[in-house]
Amino acid sequence: MPAMFDLDNLRMIASNPLIAILMAFVGLMCAMLIITLVELLFSKIFGLEVKRLQIVGFKFERDKSGELKYEGYKVSLFSSVQAGINPKKYAEMDQEKCASIDMAFSWISISVAFLISAGISVVCVLSALKMEHILPASIVFHLGCWILIVAIIMTVMVIRSLIIFSSKDSLYAYYHRALKLLNDGVPFATLELKPVSELAFKKATNMEKATYFVLYFEYLDACEMYDRMPQAVSEAESLLKPTTTSQSEKFVCMLLTYYYSRHCIVPSKAKTYYHRVEDMWKKDNDSNTMMIKGFYELNCFGMVENAETCVRKALETIDTFPASEAERVYVRKQIAYLNRDIDNLKQSYAGKSV
Repeated sequence: MPAMFDLDNLRMIASNPLIAILMAFVGLMCAMLIITLVELLFSKIFGLEVKRLQIVGFKFERDKSGELKYEGYKVSLFSSVQAGINPKKYAEMDQEKCASIDMAFSWISISVAFLISAGISVVCVLSALKMEHILPASIVFHLGCWILIVAIIMTVMVIRSLIIFSSKDSLYAYYHRALKLLNDGVPFATLELKPVSELAFKKATNMEKATYFVLYFEYLDACEMYDRMPQAVSEAESLLKPTTTSQSEKFVCMLLTYYYSRHCIVPSKAKTYYHRVEDMWKKDNDSNTMMIKGFYELNCFGMVENAETCVRKALETIDTFPASEAERVYVRKQIAYLNRDIDNLKQSYAGKSV
């Protein structure tokens, strides 16, 4: 059979829907693997530390000792790497320098990954057109096309995020830069976050402010800056609508329940915010949620046994809590405070019974 350069043969190669679907999955796997391997390479060049790594289902995570350890295998098409500034190096640099390193790493790695993917795609398509047999030609052709399609989609998504995160006039970008540092292992105390009123982001939407409040409140709580909480809470309450609908507003209500159950105990307010997002309390059983419910049960109802149950459930899931290490440290600290308050209330009950 002659080499397949004419349109009829090209249609034959491209017209098999089953192969197109199968190669879509393989192309997704290949494109993400290329991006992951390129990011791994450039993380070393930029001096970044790999926090988590997944290679087609094989998972690795850096433990407390600093070693990247194998965590097991789970069938998956996806590959990804989370790399960031080493927390020890962060102490010697300011946030702007850290952000510029992260941005340069992201821009260069996604650009190189796209060029490699595009090159592989061109080779696949040209090779398919020269093959004599329809089946292998169709497989190689569709594989090349899907690698390019996925690479384009991933590149556009990353570039869009980079443009948003690099903005100097965006509260959303400010929030994500701080969140990235937390995920890199930087502790809360070094973030030096400011209230919205001092950041002067004039175009910030209520949703952006609500999202930022969640991080800012945890920062204040973790750093024990309790004197700054009333202002932050007042600003957050002014953002809430009569009906809570967005996810960011729901998280605000959760933290307001916590605030009025622990730092400024007002049971009526705590109950109001609790019932505004009652569905979340039923669905979410992570350590942070159970910790908040523990304070709510203890200080709004005096239910020691319920609070102890919350502590037990919170401790059971703290190691698998899907958050940064800084956030896990924060939640452990609050659980310890909850245990202390439980003991104090028990002693108080014991003293009254004597």
